[in-house]
Amino acid sequence: MKDVEQVYSYGFSYGKVDLPYIKEIINNISNNKNSKWFFYDYNIDENKKYKNLVKSCGFNG
Repeated sequence: MKDVEQVYSYGFSYGKVDLPYIKEIINNISNNKNSKWFFYDYNIDENKKYKNLVKSCGFNG
């Protein structure tokens, strides 16, 4: 799965319960500066929070 460069996430609360899944996704994708993670939430502030959380888990895109 290392050739995956785009992640579309639906249904994550981005809470503590989701952290193991997020970390596993990050460990199994092509984690480079060109990788993209797409967040779907109508609240733009929540999207910023999700972005920071994913980056804190090791995502480099």
